[in-house]
Amino acid sequence: MKVTYHIPTEQYGYVEIEKEWNGSDEDAIEGYKALRSPELPSGEGLDQKTWNRVLEEYLNTGSLVDGTNLYEQMSTIQKTVMQEIKKCFKRMKAHLPEEIKE
Repeated sequence: MKVTYHIPTEQYGYVEIEKEWNGSDEDAIEGYKALRSPELPSGEGLDQKTWNRVLEEYLNTGSLVDGTNLYEQMSTIQKTVMQEIKKCFKRMKAHLPEEIKE
């Protein structure tokens, strides 16, 4: 079965991640909750306040201050979300007129 995660990025915007899923429906729901929640059950990754700041900074500017260090501290789920957002930005930029791409 395929699952689609919609991760809110702004009031009416979101990032969509689509994956094949071989687990149960309950596991898919838990996976969705884990992607949406910056507080991970295992305690790994960035804390909620830092995660929110990182998301907002990246979505607003397209870059992060001390991004390498922050990326190293992220959980696997948080890294996946950041990579999907980066891919989305690249796809959006590819459709812009040349004079705007700078």
